[in-house]
Amino acid sequence: MYNRHMLPNNGNGNMKSNQNPTFYEMMDFAKMEFDKILQERNQYQSQFKDCEAKMNEQENEIMKMRELLIQFENKHLEMERQYKQEIKKLKMELENAGMSNMNPDIRMRNRFNENVPPPPNLNNNRDAYMNGNIQNESPRQKQIKTEENYYRPPPPPQLLRTNNNQVIQEQVITGICDLDPDKIPSEYKRDGPDWLVVYNPKAPRLLNVDLVHNLEHDSVVCCVKFSSDGKFLATGCNRVSQIFDVANGQKVCELVEKSTPKDGDLYIRSVCFSPCGRYLATGAEDRIVRVWDIKKKQILYNWAGHDQDIYSLDWSKDGKTIVSGSGDRTVKVWSMDTRNCILTMMNENDPTVPNTKDTQMKDSGVTSVAISPIDGLCVAAGSLDKIVRLWDTRTGQLLERFDGHTDSVYSVAFSNDGKSIVSGSLDKTLKIWDISPETLQYLSEEIKDKSIFEPIVTRKCRHTFAGHRDFVLSVGFSPFHQFSNNRGDGQEWVVSGSKDRTVTFWSTNQGYNGDPSSVTQFMLQGHNNSVISIALSPMGGMFATGSGDRKARIWRYTQA
Repeated sequence: MYNRHMLPNNGNGNMKSNQNPTFYEMMDFAKMEFDKILQERNQYQSQFKDCEAKMNEQENEIMKMRELLIQFENKHLEMERQYKQEIKKLKMELENAGMSNMNPDIRMRNRFNENVPPPPNLNNNRDAYMNGNIQNESPRQKQIKTEENYYRPPPPPQLLRTNNNQVIQEQVITGICDLDPDKIPSEYKRDGPDWLVVYNPKAPRLLNVDLVHNLEHDSVVCCVKFSSDGKFLATGCNRVSQIFDVANGQKVCELVEKSTPKDGDLYIRSVCFSPCGRYLATGAEDRIVRVWDIKKKQILYNWAGHDQDIYSLDWSKDGKTIVSGSGDRTVKVWSMDTRNCILTMMNENDPTVPNTKDTQMKDSGVTSVAISPIDGLCVAAGSLDKIVRLWDTRTGQLLERFDGHTDSVYSVAFSNDGKSIVSGSLDKTLKIWDISPETLQYLSEEIKDKSIFEPIVTRKCRHTFAGHRDFVLSVGFSPFHQFSNNRGDGQEWVVSGSKDRTVTFWSTNQGYNGDPSSVTQFMLQGHNNSVISIALSPMGGMFATGSGDRKARIWRYTQA
């Protein structure tokens, strides 16, 4: 800085006193201002650093709070998942406690609704739920009850009487009732990652089983069905039907009906392909049969006519007709040519049942239908009234009535030659019925005057398979197989899926070395819930299962 003592004088030795003091004062003032500004700057810098430190500290606190929130959210999600599992478990226990006392119609509804417990109040109404008696049980009682059902021995042979009051003992071929994997030697078991096959120690091992594809769904898988060439599998669940490529397990199509209200459930109860594979028919709780163009993903036809839920569909081999079965006790035949219903058969018109108050068929809803695979001239229908009926698809004539189950029939299927029918029931058994020679003669046109034909009542079945520990929900015949080994040549298997979560393969022969208990080939535990639906590939070697655990699975069976 300038100093007044360092400045030069004016030549005479005297400084310019009249001017320099003002300059020096200005310089001092500038210096003071500069020092003041410098001091303020340092103060502001200090304040800035303090603020920056506080901001960093607050940012660290916010990050810690965020981590805590993330931890709380994860804990909440885990607790929610555990609660949902516990609720689902309790619902299953409640269902197991109430299913045995429930009306058949309610059991049929709950079959598809993922273990939904029955309502507490039941209305005695034709179109609603029938009377039921639901009892409350403790968890231990439920456990004991489940264990008793699990190891309950097969029912004793039933005594049947002919028209001449002659007593005939029905042939009961018994499967394994105490097939406990913990008690079976390891050489008779085959483990997968989440499935188990248990072979019958009393029968020669003819088949191997492997899981091919696991197909996850968003809801209960109510039905599965192969296309006629075996290349595709269709499934039905809540509001959607899906089609999968059997070769790679990839979903190739999803069919959703968008015009229906979005609130509530709408389970697709049945699906079936047309023989050409271009179309898919679906039946649901809204009582409408829909025919879809698979490639365009569009509905071709909406057929309304049933008064209650549609439980089953089948497409004739010639592709000309579709048959539907409903809880309204009717079987309807729909024509692809005329695009409407051309025939209705109703269980109440069964002339073999006396029309009295004691025999009125209030619980005769149709649960399953199957068209004869040979000529399509007849349709078999299983009903809640324990009966399997055979109807003429041309005239609506009742041809034969198969009476032998002690509880509702849930599933029916024809044998490969069309001369036998297998039925699965809530009485935990399967029965094979041979169509009578008189009915076959009627269908072969050898009876000219069909108006005089009287429906036949058959009470003796060829086989009864007893071994499942809970309701039999789905049945089917396998195609004939051409194994290279003579042990399996021409073998036709009966396959069943049950609420006991298993699939069983049964031999239609008399048993190994005459032992009737050897008719069971194996039992497959492949799901964590009821096996609601099974389907066998028309090409052989594969079968599919649909379950309440929200999975459909494709399996391969080969010669052992």
